[in-house]
Amino acid sequence: MELRRRYGAASVCSLPLWAHGRIVGVLTCERGGEQPFDRFTVELCEAMAALVGPTLDLKRRHDRALPFKIWESVRRQIGTVIGTGHMGVKLSVLLIAALGSWFLTSAGEFRVTSKAVLEGEVQRVAAAPFQGYIRTAPARAGDVVKAGQVLATLQDRDLQLERLKRLNEREQLAKDGVDLARYFTDQGPPRLTLITCGGAFDDGSGHYLDNIIITAVPA
Repeated sequence: MELRRRYGAASVCSLPLWAHGRIVGVLTCERGGEQPFDRFTVELCEAMAALVGPTLDLKRRHDRALPFKIWESVRRQIGTVIGTGHMGVKLSVLLIAALGSWFLTSAGEFRVTSKAVLEGEVQRVAAAPFQGYIRTAPARAGDVVKAGQVLATLQDRDLQLERLKRLNEREQLAKDGVDLARYFTDQGPPRLTLITCGGAFDDGSGHYLDNIIITAVPA
């Protein structure tokens, strides 16, 4: 009646605007003269109100300041968790809270894999006085060893060949009439004896004709 009196409208139809289950406004339609709102016109206005309500509410939400938008979002999420309904959301929140409490309070063993290099604080090199190939290596890297323990043995093939060579030279000297027992003996004081070739060279036999013998004794 107030609207009719203020604006001189003969017929007035007011319809609520709904959005998200609540009234966000009112749609008022006016007609002049003796034209009342029939049923078809009222249903048309209701359809328009159903479309306009959500649109106006969305525009109102977007026009608000950012702090109000944040507060509205937080309040809506809190209402979803503690309000009625939304059992799936409530169960998810409870599950996340239970898992967080378990991770914070539980104790267990965890294995972390990573590349690492283990090196000794003191490194020593055991060098052989001559070249050769390793025959055996009883001790491996990282083993605990004791003083005097054999770490590795070398192949003595070259030494055996050198020994055979020296024995052949000794026999050759014996064939030339040199008394080796006189020089190579374990009797008497220590001495050093050197026997080598000397003199003229015989092209026919490919050897020197003489032997040079040098004996050194300690002073």
